[in-house]
Amino acid sequence: MKPWWLLAIVACSEKRERREPLSIERDGRRSIDVTISGAPITIRGVELVPGRDIGVLELGYRVQASDTRIAVPARITCRVAGHNVIYPDSDAGKVAGPRLTSVFRADPYVEQPQLCEVGFYVGDRRVGSACYQRGELHDGACAPGSFTPPARTTQFSVELVQPSLELHDGSAVISALYTLLDPLPPGRRLAGQIRCEDASGVATGEGDFAFVPLDQVGAGMSVYGPLAIFLDRTPAHDAACELRIISRGTEGPPIEQVHAQYCLTTGAVRAGGCG
Repeated sequence: MKPWWLLAIVACSEKRERREPLSIERDGRRSIDVTISGAPITIRGVELVPGRDIGVLELGYRVQASDTRIAVPARITCRVAGHNVIYPDSDAGKVAGPRLTSVFRADPYVEQPQLCEVGFYVGDRRVGSACYQRGELHDGACAPGSFTPPARTTQFSVELVQPSLELHDGSAVISALYTLLDPLPPGRRLAGQIRCEDASGVATGEGDFAFVPLDQVGAGMSVYGPLAIFLDRTPAHDAACELRIISRGTEGPPIEQVHAQYCLTTGAVRAGGCG
Protein backbone atom coordinates (compact mmCIF):
# COMPACT_ATOMS: atom_id res chain seq x y z
CA MET A 1 0.00 0.00 0.00
CA LYS A 2 1.35 3.48 -0.91
CA PRO A 3 1.82 5.95 2.00
CA TRP A 4 -0.73 8.72 2.32
CA TRP A 5 1.79 11.46 1.46
CA LEU A 6 2.64 9.78 -1.88
CA LEU A 7 -1.04 9.55 -2.79
CA ALA A 8 -1.44 13.24 -1.94
CA ILE A 9 1.49 14.19 -4.19
CA VAL A 10 0.05 12.18 -7.10
CA ALA A 11 -3.38 13.77 -6.64
CA CYS A 12 -1.89 17.27 -6.58
CA SER A 13 0.17 16.53 -9.68
CA GLU A 14 -2.96 15.39 -11.54
CA LYS A 15 -4.71 18.65 -10.57
CA ARG A 16 -1.75 20.71 -11.80
CA GLU A 17 -1.75 18.81 -15.11
CA ARG A 18 -5.43 19.60 -15.62
CA ARG A 19 -4.65 23.31 -15.32
CA GLU A 20 -2.38 23.24 -18.42
CA PRO A 21 -3.78 25.25 -21.36
CA LEU A 22 -3.70 22.22 -23.64
CA SER A 23 -6.66 19.86 -23.22
CA ILE A 24 -6.33 16.12 -23.66
CA GLU A 25 -8.90 14.44 -25.88
CA ARG A 26 -10.09 10.90 -25.27
CA ASP A 27 -7.81 9.51 -27.98
CA GLY A 28 -4.79 11.19 -26.38
CA ARG A 29 -4.45 14.05 -28.89
CA ARG A 30 -3.84 17.55 -27.56
CA SER A 31 -5.99 20.50 -28.60
CA ILE A 32 -5.69 24.24 -28.11
CA ASP A 33 -7.92 27.29 -28.01
CA VAL A 34 -7.12 30.07 -30.49
CA THR A 35 -6.92 33.77 -29.61
CA ILE A 36 -9.51 35.71 -31.65
CA SER A 37 -9.26 39.29 -32.85
CA GLY A 38 -12.03 41.34 -34.44
CA ALA A 39 -14.89 38.84 -34.39
CA PRO A 40 -17.56 37.90 -31.78
CA ILE A 41 -16.60 34.22 -31.72
CA THR A 42 -14.41 31.73 -29.91
CA ILE A 43 -12.51 28.84 -31.50
CA ARG A 44 -11.81 25.90 -29.21
CA GLY A 45 -10.46 22.37 -29.37
CA VAL A 46 -8.20 22.98 -32.37
CA GLU A 47 -6.24 19.91 -33.47
CA LEU A 48 -3.94 19.34 -36.44
CA VAL A 49 -2.72 15.76 -36.66
CA PRO A 50 -1.20 13.48 -39.31
CA GLY A 51 -3.68 11.44 -41.34
CA ARG A 52 -3.33 7.86 -42.44
CA ASP A 53 -1.50 8.73 -45.65
CA ILE A 54 1.87 10.45 -45.88
CA GLY A 55 1.47 14.17 -46.59
CA VAL A 56 -2.03 14.41 -45.10
CA LEU A 57 -2.93 16.49 -42.05
CA GLU A 58 -6.39 16.53 -40.49
CA LEU A 59 -7.76 19.66 -38.82
CA GLY A 60 -10.56 19.74 -36.26
CA TYR A 61 -12.04 22.71 -34.40
CA ARG A 62 -15.22 24.07 -32.88
CA VAL A 63 -16.64 27.58 -33.25
CA GLN A 64 -18.83 29.18 -30.60
CA ALA A 65 -20.86 32.28 -31.47
CA SER A 66 -24.18 33.83 -30.58
CA ASP A 67 -24.89 34.20 -34.32
CA THR A 68 -24.80 30.66 -35.65
CA ARG A 69 -24.88 31.93 -39.23
CA ILE A 70 -21.27 33.14 -39.05
CA ALA A 71 -19.05 30.99 -41.30
CA VAL A 72 -15.47 30.41 -40.13
CA PRO A 73 -13.49 28.43 -42.72
CA ALA A 74 -9.82 27.54 -42.21
CA ARG A 75 -6.92 27.85 -44.63
CA ILE A 76 -3.88 25.61 -44.06
CA THR A 77 -0.47 26.59 -45.44
CA CYS A 78 2.45 24.16 -45.15
CA ARG A 79 6.09 24.30 -46.15
CA VAL A 80 6.56 21.38 -48.54
CA ALA A 81 9.63 20.75 -50.73
CA GLY A 82 10.61 24.41 -50.59
CA HIS A 83 7.12 25.63 -51.53
CA ASN A 84 4.40 27.27 -49.44
CA VAL A 85 1.46 25.05 -50.33
CA ILE A 86 -2.03 26.32 -49.52
CA TYR A 87 -4.98 23.96 -49.20
CA PRO A 88 -8.04 26.25 -49.26
CA ASP A 89 -11.27 25.31 -47.57
CA SER A 90 -14.81 26.18 -48.54
CA ASP A 91 -16.93 28.11 -46.05
CA ALA A 92 -19.87 25.79 -46.72
CA GLY A 93 -21.04 24.32 -43.43
CA LYS A 94 -18.24 25.95 -41.41
CA VAL A 95 -20.64 27.45 -38.86
CA ALA A 96 -20.82 27.66 -35.09
CA GLY A 97 -21.94 24.62 -33.13
CA PRO A 98 -20.80 21.28 -34.56
CA ARG A 99 -17.22 20.09 -34.63
CA LEU A 100 -15.71 21.19 -37.94
CA THR A 101 -13.07 19.37 -39.95
CA SER A 102 -10.74 20.14 -42.82
CA VAL A 103 -7.78 18.45 -44.47
CA PHE A 104 -4.40 19.33 -45.96
CA ARG A 105 -2.74 17.29 -48.70
CA ALA A 106 0.87 17.88 -49.76
CA ASP A 107 0.08 17.20 -53.45
CA PRO A 108 1.95 16.69 -55.70
CA TYR A 109 4.58 15.64 -53.13
CA VAL A 110 4.68 12.61 -50.85
CA GLU A 111 6.19 14.35 -47.84
CA GLN A 112 4.99 14.86 -44.28
CA PRO A 113 4.84 18.60 -43.51
CA GLN A 114 6.72 19.76 -40.42
CA LEU A 115 5.79 23.46 -40.53
CA CYS A 116 2.23 24.68 -41.13
CA GLU A 117 0.07 27.68 -40.31
CA VAL A 118 -3.69 27.55 -39.92
CA GLY A 119 -5.64 30.75 -40.54
CA PHE A 120 -9.28 31.12 -39.47
CA TYR A 121 -11.38 33.58 -41.45
CA VAL A 122 -14.61 35.52 -41.17
CA GLY A 123 -15.23 36.82 -44.67
CA ASP A 124 -11.89 38.02 -46.04
CA ARG A 125 -10.53 38.86 -42.58
CA ARG A 126 -8.22 36.54 -40.67
CA VAL A 127 -9.42 36.44 -37.06
CA GLY A 128 -7.15 33.76 -35.57
CA SER A 129 -4.11 31.62 -36.27
CA ALA A 130 -2.29 28.54 -35.07
CA CYS A 131 1.23 27.32 -35.87
CA TYR A 132 2.13 23.65 -36.29
CA GLN A 133 5.82 22.81 -35.97
CA ARG A 134 7.36 19.36 -35.61
CA GLY A 135 4.15 17.81 -34.37
CA GLU A 136 3.23 20.57 -31.88
CA LEU A 137 0.37 23.05 -32.34
CA HIS A 138 0.57 26.50 -30.75
CA ASP A 139 -1.74 29.51 -30.62
CA GLY A 140 -0.78 32.37 -32.93
CA ALA A 141 0.87 32.75 -36.33
CA CYS A 142 4.23 31.19 -37.12
CA ALA A 143 7.38 33.28 -36.77
CA PRO A 144 8.11 35.86 -39.49
CA GLY A 145 10.20 34.35 -42.27
CA SER A 146 8.77 30.87 -41.81
CA PHE A 147 7.31 30.85 -45.35
CA THR A 148 9.94 32.41 -47.61
CA PRO A 149 9.17 32.47 -51.36
CA PRO A 150 10.43 29.49 -53.38
CA ALA A 151 13.41 29.85 -55.69
CA ARG A 152 12.46 31.17 -59.13
CA THR A 153 13.21 28.80 -62.05
CA THR A 154 11.83 30.86 -64.96
CA GLN A 155 11.27 34.51 -65.82
CA PHE A 156 7.51 34.04 -65.41
CA SER A 157 5.43 35.42 -62.56
CA VAL A 158 3.49 32.12 -62.39
CA GLU A 159 5.38 28.81 -62.39
CA LEU A 160 4.16 25.24 -62.72
CA VAL A 161 5.69 22.32 -60.80
CA GLN A 162 5.12 18.74 -61.94
CA PRO A 163 2.51 19.68 -64.56
CA SER A 164 0.61 17.02 -66.48
CA LEU A 165 -1.67 17.30 -69.50
CA GLU A 166 -4.77 15.19 -70.12
CA LEU A 167 -6.78 15.45 -73.33
CA HIS A 168 -10.40 14.35 -73.17
CA ASP A 169 -13.46 14.74 -75.39
CA GLY A 170 -13.47 18.46 -76.09
CA SER A 171 -11.32 19.45 -73.12
CA ALA A 172 -7.79 19.74 -71.79
CA VAL A 173 -6.89 19.40 -68.10
CA ILE A 174 -3.56 20.70 -66.80
CA SER A 175 -2.85 19.57 -63.24
CA ALA A 176 0.12 21.17 -61.46
CA LEU A 177 1.35 22.97 -58.41
CA TYR A 178 0.76 26.57 -59.47
CA THR A 179 3.00 29.15 -57.77
CA LEU A 180 2.34 32.89 -57.82
CA LEU A 181 5.78 34.51 -57.60
CA ASP A 182 4.84 38.16 -58.16
CA PRO A 183 1.81 39.95 -56.72
CA LEU A 184 -1.19 40.02 -59.02
CA PRO A 185 -2.10 43.65 -59.77
CA PRO A 186 -5.35 44.72 -58.05
CA GLY A 187 -8.52 44.25 -60.05
CA ARG A 188 -7.16 41.49 -62.31
CA ARG A 189 -8.22 37.85 -62.64
CA LEU A 190 -6.20 34.94 -63.98
CA ALA A 191 -7.23 32.63 -66.81
CA GLY A 192 -5.63 29.88 -68.86
CA GLN A 193 -5.50 29.81 -72.66
CA ILE A 194 -4.42 26.75 -74.61
CA ARG A 195 -3.62 26.10 -78.27
CA CYS A 196 -3.17 22.44 -79.26
CA GLU A 197 -1.82 21.52 -82.69
CA ASP A 198 -1.92 18.09 -84.36
CA ALA A 199 -2.03 16.66 -87.87
CA SER A 200 -5.65 17.81 -88.28
CA GLY A 201 -5.04 21.44 -87.36
CA VAL A 202 -5.47 23.59 -84.28
CA ALA A 203 -7.77 23.37 -81.25
CA THR A 204 -8.10 26.28 -78.82
CA GLY A 205 -9.86 27.14 -75.61
CA GLU A 206 -9.85 29.24 -72.45
CA GLY A 207 -10.80 28.54 -68.86
CA ASP A 208 -10.65 30.22 -65.46
CA PHE A 209 -9.05 28.91 -62.27
CA ALA A 210 -12.27 27.62 -60.75
CA PHE A 211 -10.54 24.74 -58.92
CA VAL A 212 -7.23 26.52 -58.25
CA PRO A 213 -7.85 29.88 -56.53
CA LEU A 214 -4.46 31.24 -57.56
CA ASP A 215 -5.63 34.83 -57.86
CA GLN A 216 -6.78 34.72 -54.22
CA VAL A 217 -3.38 33.92 -52.66
CA GLY A 218 -0.38 36.08 -51.92
CA ALA A 219 2.93 36.21 -53.76
CA GLY A 220 5.18 33.27 -52.92
CA MET A 221 2.25 30.88 -52.33
CA SER A 222 1.36 27.71 -54.25
CA VAL A 223 -1.90 25.86 -54.89
CA TYR A 224 -2.24 22.40 -56.41
CA GLY A 225 -5.15 21.43 -58.64
CA PRO A 226 -6.55 21.07 -62.16
CA LEU A 227 -7.04 23.81 -64.71
CA ALA A 228 -9.85 22.58 -66.95
CA ILE A 229 -10.29 24.19 -70.39
CA PHE A 230 -13.01 23.40 -72.94
CA LEU A 231 -11.76 23.16 -76.54
CA ASP A 232 -13.46 23.79 -79.85
CA ARG A 233 -12.52 20.24 -80.90
CA THR A 234 -10.75 17.20 -79.44
CA PRO A 235 -7.03 17.11 -80.34
CA ALA A 236 -5.09 13.94 -81.03
CA HIS A 237 -3.28 12.27 -78.15
CA ASP A 238 0.12 13.33 -79.54
CA ALA A 239 -0.82 17.02 -79.93
CA ALA A 240 1.57 19.72 -78.73
CA CYS A 241 -0.29 22.24 -76.57
CA GLU A 242 0.89 25.71 -75.69
CA LEU A 243 -0.51 26.99 -72.39
CA ARG A 244 -0.56 30.67 -71.56
CA ILE A 245 -1.61 31.98 -68.16
CA ILE A 246 -2.93 35.50 -68.56
CA SER A 247 -4.77 38.09 -66.51
CA ARG A 248 -7.38 40.69 -67.43
CA GLY A 249 -8.87 43.57 -65.53
CA THR A 250 -12.31 42.99 -64.10
CA GLU A 251 -13.27 46.47 -65.30
CA GLY A 252 -12.31 48.55 -68.31
CA PRO A 253 -10.69 47.30 -71.56
CA PRO A 254 -9.84 43.54 -71.57
CA ILE A 255 -6.08 44.14 -71.88
CA GLU A 256 -4.21 40.87 -71.37
CA GLN A 257 -1.02 40.42 -69.38
CA VAL A 258 0.94 37.17 -69.83
CA HIS A 259 2.16 35.57 -66.60
CA ALA A 260 3.40 32.18 -67.87
CA GLN A 261 3.88 30.15 -71.04
CA TYR A 262 4.49 26.40 -71.25
CA CYS A 263 4.62 23.80 -74.01
CA LEU A 264 3.01 20.51 -73.02
CA THR A 265 2.31 17.11 -74.46
CA THR A 266 0.76 14.20 -72.61
CA GLY A 267 4.28 12.97 -71.86
CA ALA A 268 6.55 16.04 -71.58
CA VAL A 269 6.64 19.72 -70.63
CA ARG A 270 9.00 22.65 -71.01
CA ALA A 271 8.85 26.31 -70.08
CA GLY A 272 8.25 28.64 -73.04
CA GLY A 273 6.24 28.41 -76.24
CA CYS A 274 5.97 25.44 -78.57
CA GLY A 275 7.21 27.37 -81.63
